[in-house]
Amino acid sequence: MANLDQVISQIRFGIEQLSSKSAHHEFEHLCRHLTRVRICSNILPATGPVSAGGDQGRDFETFRTYLNSTPIAASTFIGLASSKPIAFSCTLEKKEKIKGKIESDVKTIMSSGSPIEAIHYFCGTDLEVAKRHKLQKWAQDEYKIELEIYDGQAISELLADREVFWIAEKYLSIPGEIFPRLSEKDGGIWYSTVFSNWKDKKPIGDNFAEFSEIKMAARHAFYTENLRQDLPFWVNLLKENFVDSQITELKRRAIYEVCVLSLRGFKNLDGYEEYLRWFFSQIPQLNAIGLQDAEVLLQYCAGAVARSILPMTFQEISEWQHQVIQQIDKKLEEDNPHNTQAILLNIKGWTCIMIDPLNLKLPDFEKAIEWWLKLTEVLVFAPMFPLKQLSNNLDDLLEFIIQVNGKDRIPETYFELTEKIDALLAKRLGGFTAAENSRKRAFRLAENNRLIDAIDLLHRSKLDWFASETLEQALSMMMFLSRAYMELGLFFAGKYYALAVSFIAENNSQTEVKHFASLGLMRAATWDYMLGAFCSFLNLTEIEIKFHQIHARNAGDLDNSEELQSIVFHLLALKAITERIHPDLDKFVDKKVNQWLPNEWVEEILPHSRENLQQISDEELKQHLCNELFGTPFSDFGPVREVAWSALGIKWHITWKNDYETTKQAEQFLAILQIYLVEVAHFDLCLLKTNIDISIELSDLHEIKFESIPSNNKSIWKISVPKSNNLSAKDLQEKHTEVFSVVSHILLEASLLPTDNYFEIMENLFKKGLSNRIFVAQPYEILYGEFIQAKDFNQFDRTVEQESFLDIKGPLIEHEELSWNTQLGPTYNWEKAQQFLKNRYSRGLPQFQLTVELLRKFINFKEIIKDLREEGWLDWQIMSAITQAAMNYQFNLKGRHAISRKESDEIWQDIFSGKVEWNSVPREEFSKEKLLFYLRFSMIHTISLLDLESHQATPDLEAIDNFLRYKYNYWTNDVPHEDPFRDIK
Repeated sequence: MANLDQVISQIRFGIEQLSSKSAHHEFEHLCRHLTRVRICSNILPATGPVSAGGDQGRDFETFRTYLNSTPIAASTFIGLASSKPIAFSCTLEKKEKIKGKIESDVKTIMSSGSPIEAIHYFCGTDLEVAKRHKLQKWAQDEYKIELEIYDGQAISELLADREVFWIAEKYLSIPGEIFPRLSEKDGGIWYSTVFSNWKDKKPIGDNFAEFSEIKMAARHAFYTENLRQDLPFWVNLLKENFVDSQITELKRRAIYEVCVLSLRGFKNLDGYEEYLRWFFSQIPQLNAIGLQDAEVLLQYCAGAVARSILPMTFQEISEWQHQVIQQIDKKLEEDNPHNTQAILLNIKGWTCIMIDPLNLKLPDFEKAIEWWLKLTEVLVFAPMFPLKQLSNNLDDLLEFIIQVNGKDRIPETYFELTEKIDALLAKRLGGFTAAENSRKRAFRLAENNRLIDAIDLLHRSKLDWFASETLEQALSMMMFLSRAYMELGLFFAGKYYALAVSFIAENNSQTEVKHFASLGLMRAATWDYMLGAFCSFLNLTEIEIKFHQIHARNAGDLDNSEELQSIVFHLLALKAITERIHPDLDKFVDKKVNQWLPNEWVEEILPHSRENLQQISDEELKQHLCNELFGTPFSDFGPVREVAWSALGIKWHITWKNDYETTKQAEQFLAILQIYLVEVAHFDLCLLKTNIDISIELSDLHEIKFESIPSNNKSIWKISVPKSNNLSAKDLQEKHTEVFSVVSHILLEASLLPTDNYFEIMENLFKKGLSNRIFVAQPYEILYGEFIQAKDFNQFDRTVEQESFLDIKGPLIEHEELSWNTQLGPTYNWEKAQQFLKNRYSRGLPQFQLTVELLRKFINFKEIIKDLREEGWLDWQIMSAITQAAMNYQFNLKGRHAISRKESDEIWQDIFSGKVEWNSVPREEFSKEKLLFYLRFSMIHTISLLDLESHQATPDLEAIDNFLRYKYNYWTNDVPHEDPFRDIK
């Protein structure tokens, strides 16, 4: 269903198609019918063969009527009757020749036939106002005649009226369903009048105007619940008077309408089989619009047969589908006008997700999108294509993809498509329209628990919102982003966007956005509370209380202000907690509560908060706080601040000195890191499932320094950030960018993706606007300092610790959308893996047998092999680990005194070949723990064989083992082989 602007555009497109087909007679009929309804009703078509003088330039002209002087002159017919002779002319001449064509026709009209007093001229092309006025002045000066000109746009607007829209349906093949439905309120009088008119009246039958009015009434009855009882009347009226029409086009449209209304309204198509067979027998003659109707009706029919409400076979439906597709393909091969080609490409896309009842399979969304991407190339040259309608259809497609694919990823090409469509919409209707479409899709994605996709969509459109006229919507979307980051467990990213909203609103002169100043601070304070950063919560709440009084809607109205309810609830909950376990902070909280809140609110709410805590023990309270918060309570107390969360399989642990300047830098680092994690979440970076510990400190250096601390079970980083004293705004922005460079490097170190591949992903992200996503309004440290200054930060002693509650460590909950990627790795190939395994057996067996032979008298390998097999080890793993353990032991004895690399290599080769006598190896060298170490150590080489890279100076072997286990089937892949241990005794 389109709006009126879209209807006008579709009509305009239809007129353009008449021009491309040289369909002058259809245009003449259209103009004559429009004239009868809208200009004057007393007209006759001009007739006469060319040999008899032709039509003398007059396509139709008025005939005289004497009714103007009668008592019924005020009636509609008389009101439209002309009291003076008027000539009408119409043309489909192209724009560049239209001026000459009009002048020529006017000369012809004025030089022949009976005298006239006015000329009304219809032209299919558009005509600038200035040219129209010049032509009118020329006609007045030259012939003393009134010249009225209706160009393509004017005609389109006239036809986009409910009363005359049937003309567009008949002569332009415009689908009637695009016309906006009347609301019950607006259509009440109209519907009652139409119903009364047709209740005891029989239609002529072969009349488009009657059909259009009855069809509109039928649809209104269907969509209006309390009028649904009239639907049988309207369907019968259509069925009895139009489905057997002698006019093929009218019959086709009537069958479509009756079948769709019967199916949707009565859930039954029994008895309509022959009508449907006739409808689809017309496929070879259908134009683009007709094929569009056929594609829609086919979907209804397929569903109806499946539900046994249409007694036809799937064979027939399937054959019709193939015929429609073949006709579309045939039309696509023709040299079509751009607008026709656009319609055909659009239908072709939808056929890719049609369900063939004889070949059931999932809709091919990617193939459909491929056709629509081709459509975007044509749309640049097809200005009359209903682009807004396509955009709305793609919104519905998103819902369908989610329903079909479940949790599987939405095709990236879908977002590529919508981005291109939005760009075209922005050019045609303005950036706000495109951004609004992204907003709708983002909400739909969020409702379906696809927060990362929603965030991506809003980021793509965010810049389009930042205009004076749309700033309120922009801030609303930034608030949405803040909450989305929070729901992913990324509180500092959410806090960054919330502070940015408050900053922009406070520093903007528009009064209508001022309430966002308090809303943004409320969100930022709430995210701090949920992290257990109670000091920061109090700092922001103090500012927010002031902003609320000045800017908030429903300021001071606790019952009607969600914002105020959040402030009061969290503040009094904190009051109850500090009374129980933190008396030093409680003194401060108590003072603020008395300053900020009316006594009646405190007396009403605080007892309930206290009661909830008084009934539980300290251990129960700890558990309660773990369940309620996403971080450690009082986490911003003590000399060192700690923050921990889990994302992308990595457990992040950040620490810093708990002072004002370091906190600004550390929170900025965290915000950028968390935004970046969302940006890479859809890519398989081959991340290790590991721990990353980061300590942040200030330095007197002029640039950020970072170093990796060696560790074999986690990544440890020390980051030194320059102090911001006396830095310019430009310097602060550059530092913000430098922080991202550090973040990117840290994530690269946790990745096994080759460096080139990793940075190729980064380059693509920057092309998508990554820099605008990690930088919001101002660098984070500026926003932080805007609302919390050093004196605010230090107004209570943050070094005080409460020992009994320091050990509260809640679980690091990882959001489902940020979970570790367990899909097979990007370089996994089963055929290649099989060859590797065959090589392992063929090349590893001789060396293993040599090892066993040389150590048989010292070691009972049979027992070791039995235990490892019971642990789930594969034969090739056992061979590899035992061989490496034995040979490394020999080398450590014989090669430890080697003085050169060459000498070491020679000793190793002698050991490998058995040329030197092997020493006995202690049994403990073949313990499960040591064998696992040797196997894991060999995984470094395995990584390179898989075209991956380890970037860790000291590899996390356990994490690499886990990576290979789940992403490369390291512990399950095997090939048929003979038992390599059959001779072991």
